[in-house]
Amino acid sequence: MKKFYLNGIQSLQNRGIDAIVRSTLALLKEHFGEVVVIVPSDNIEMDQRLWPDAENEGICFIEAYSPPYKKIWQFSQRNTGILLERFLWPFPFPAQHKILLQTVDIVLSIGGDNYSTEYGFPSFLIGMDQLAIKEKKPTVLWGASVGPFSDYKDLESIMARHLSTMSAITVRETLSEYYTKKNLSLENVEYFPDPAFSLKPQKVDLSSFWPQENQDSVIGFNVSPYLKRFGDKAIDSIDEIALFIEEVITNYDCSVLLIPHVIFRSKAIHDDLTILNEIYNRLSCYSARVVGIDDNYNSAQLKYIIGNCRYFIGARTHSTIAALSCRVPTISIAYSVKAKGINIDIFDHTDYVLDIREVTCSKLLDRFKKLSVDEIQIKTILKEKITFFNDQLKKAVCLLEKIGQGSI
Repeated sequence: MKKFYLNGIQSLQNRGIDAIVRSTLALLKEHFGEVVVIVPSDNIEMDQRLWPDAENEGICFIEAYSPPYKKIWQFSQRNTGILLERFLWPFPFPAQHKILLQTVDIVLSIGGDNYSTEYGFPSFLIGMDQLAIKEKKPTVLWGASVGPFSDYKDLESIMARHLSTMSAITVRETLSEYYTKKNLSLENVEYFPDPAFSLKPQKVDLSSFWPQENQDSVIGFNVSPYLKRFGDKAIDSIDEIALFIEEVITNYDCSVLLIPHVIFRSKAIHDDLTILNEIYNRLSCYSARVVGIDDNYNSAQLKYIIGNCRYFIGARTHSTIAALSCRVPTISIAYSVKAKGINIDIFDHTDYVLDIREVTCSKLLDRFKKLSVDEIQIKTILKEKITFFNDQLKKAVCLLEKIGQGSI
């Protein structure tokens, strides 16, 4: 029985991570049969509640290793520029972690965009992956967006040297493929779609929260706190979104379902529910047509909910992947390369992408009008593309088998 270790995650509270883990497990089992997938978690009890059947399905949650000085060190690196290779992660790892790695067949470094500078310098992740490589374990960057690192002195060359030591880099959009091959000169790069495109929806009862009016024209709406971090500080984005929702309710006969995709009740700076509640509170007079859902749903259940919407607007990448893979016409609110790259790979353009710095009522309406006019065409394109993506993901797992056999 093959055993895999997933590096780069600490919690399934981010439903995007949950979607990657669930879909990766399903792809591995389809190809290899029964497998064991080790998933680090900083809250095993919570993750088990989110996935009660995880152990029976092959998931083994373990306590995530996260030393208390990790954030301090990475913050210091960001602010002082300590990026010399020998200083990326100079701290030792516990002996039991090394012993654990010795028991696995392949290490998959996941997380979507961990290998970028969106969340600071990924020095701890680099250290974890380097440890697996030193233990002679095939280590694959799995379904990722990479970079760009060009704004930081020396980091691009450091990342190129590190990534070149991995068994393979599987990037989830062609912009990252171009960047890793052209700017980083990597030769171990393969393009495959994000594994979450293959996630199977899990049916739930919609009746308890589905809008009472215009039930066939529901717009699913997701936005994250990154709107305040990366958006235009001169714009009251919450007010602009509320104005947009009022517009589609009154003039387009739609209802709106507010859908969180990353839920950290104790960390408002990461929590979609907090910002969605702000929006809802400005629209409480439309309670029959604007509804928010709670935090009880896993990624597969959220995909089912999103798949029942007529349109979707989302800031979280995996919320938009859930919509697109259910053939729902989607506007992606983009703060990095990944949303633009995924849209280019599907549509050959970014007409349905809105930069996070341009989230205004008028800009949202412009994109929504375009989306509604193109609705039938979009569904036709998505039907063809998602079939192709699922075929490609099967090939991605074949690549893992070859790497595990040592033939690559």
